[in-house]
Amino acid sequence: MERIAMKELISWKNKPGRKPLIIRGARQVGKTWLMKESVPILKSPIFPAFSDTADKN
Repeated sequence: MERIAMKELISWKNKPGRKPLIIRGARQVGKTWLMKESVPILKSPIFPAFSDTADKN
C-alpha cells in the first residue's frame, strides 16, 4: 500500500535541519500504519503514544 503521507515523510526525512515530526489526525486514518511502515526509512524512530485523557464531564 502506498500513501501520499509516506512520500511526505520521506521528504521530511531528507530535509537538512528538520524539526521533530508530530503526526496528528482523526481516528483510524493510518497514523500508526504510517509509523510502522516507516521503520526501514527512518532507521531509529521513536514511537511515543499520546492520548487525550482529560476529563470530558
